Amino acid sequence: ASSDRHVVLKLDKSTGRELQSIGSAGRTPKSLHEPEGIAIDHNCSQLYVCDNGNARIQIYSLATTQHITTIGTGELKRPTDVLVTQTGEIIVSDVQAAHLKVYDEKTGRRATGKVSRWIASHNTSRGMTMLEGDVMFIGEYKEGLNGVVEGRIKVARWSDGRQLDTTKKGFGLPGGMAARKGILAVCDKTSSKVLVFKYGSVEQRKNSGGTAVAGQIGTSSGRSSG
Repeated sequence: ASSDRHVVLKLDKSTGRELQSIGSAGRTPKSLHEPEGIAIDHNCSQLYVCDNGNARIQIYSLATTQHITTIGTGELKRPTDVLVTQTGEIIVSDVQAAHLKVYDEKTGRRATGKVSRWIASHNTSRGMTMLEGDVMFIGEYKEGLNGVVEGRIKVARWSDGRQLDTTKKGFGLPGGMAARKGILAVCDKTSSKVLVFKYGSVEQRKNSGGTAVAGQIGTSSGRSSG
């Protein structure tokens, strides 16, 4: 998402060349203003966009780029990231709220009973991703002494909210992130870099009770994102 241009850009993965833009700048029901996090549903048919400046989630067709519908109007304040689960939940990180907010993928309505287990400092959560259907990586931050922003990555299980791991690796302001094949990539807005980590296999690290436990996140490498 391009916050400056108020659109979502489709780029060539090899060259980085711009291929297409989705959305348009404005305050109208179908437009975007300072968009941030994005997600694609599991059928790869719909694009979900955090319309931060308009305090809502916009949904577009990937096939036609046309606007489909809007959710969260009047309920969201500053949505910064969104993901869609395999069980049909839309999870929204609202940086100005005290928890994650959840919507039903089919109806677009708020699923209020789904957020009671998330009482931790999600008012400071800006980015998240999900691993193997149930384990979430959540980027959080807090303002420390002398106004210095300190970030961390929390690992938790979505089904019951149990925290599995927490790590601090010198983040400033962790934002968008993605996890795949043992690699976690995190956008650090303070350093303008993409930090890349290795993590252990969730399926291979189980305790005697059979509960999946996230592996320790390992050494990072920085890549400039600016």
